[in-house]
Amino acid sequence: MTHVVYLNFFGVPVKVSVDTPTDDRYLRFFFHRFVEECTSVELHVTLRSENPEGFFSSLLAKDCSLKTIRVVEEASDETVTFRDWSGVPSPLPPFGREAYANRLCVVPGAALVTPTGDCVLLVGGTHAGKTALELDLLSTGWRTMADHLVVFDLQSGCVLPYLTPVGIRGKGLLRWSDALRRAEVLETSSELSGRVVLVDVESLVPGSSWDTPLQPRKIFVLMNEGAHIDGFTVRVFPQRHRDALMQLLPDHMIPIENVASIRAVLENVRTLSCKEGECQH
Repeated sequence: MTHVVYLNFFGVPVKVSVDTPTDDRYLRFFFHRFVEECTSVELHVTLRSENPEGFFSSLLAKDCSLKTIRVVEEASDETVTFRDWSGVPSPLPPFGREAYANRLCVVPGAALVTPTGDCVLLVGGTHAGKTALELDLLSTGWRTMADHLVVFDLQSGCVLPYLTPVGIRGKGLLRWSDALRRAEVLETSSELSGRVVLVDVESLVPGSSWDTPLQPRKIFVLMNEGAHIDGFTVRVFPQRHRDALMQLLPDHMIPIENVASIRAVLENVRTLSCKEGECQH
């Protein structure tokens, strides 16, 4: 039996077909904020796997079962098969498709909103501690627009909210253990960090999500030990939009050596909404 879920990603209606009830549930878990009944669609995505539990079960288990992605739009019909996720573009959201080609681009990282309503970006290398720092900030009254992919509208220069489950790992599993026991979660694993629990951020810090576009004011770069800010480059997809995006971003990137330097973030952001001479030190 085919299960169908309709999603609307930034004005592009997408029909997604999966084969199992488990995949239907997982699809809604990942993208429940984008579920929307549509009378017409621009893309039809079909996800299948040899795993009897379905496509998403195979991804989370990393079982190397054969998986198939078929994407149909008005002028094309493409099918990709693979066993490992690495190197295969995600079809959801379909950022690489023509529907988004000239108006959106994405950057790996988090977009946060300060208690005064200013948007700041948090970028850095894989497993540098961005999510841990993000959750620390949310616990002090900040809010989140995105956890792992920051979506930009190239015309306005604004960050568009893109909220999906966050991955809790390492020491975070102990810190958030009570909330995780009460929440709906999915589990997977990482070669670098071991067990990873996926959960909606609202289950950890209620009221912490932000749902309106904002222009970013500052960029913080979370640096691994020994790294230098001069060696860091903001990754942009599609790459052809890099120059246009860099003109929209704040021109100064502020390095943070580790998650312990949360005070540096708070001190730098404290003056965002203050005019010169009005802030007390």
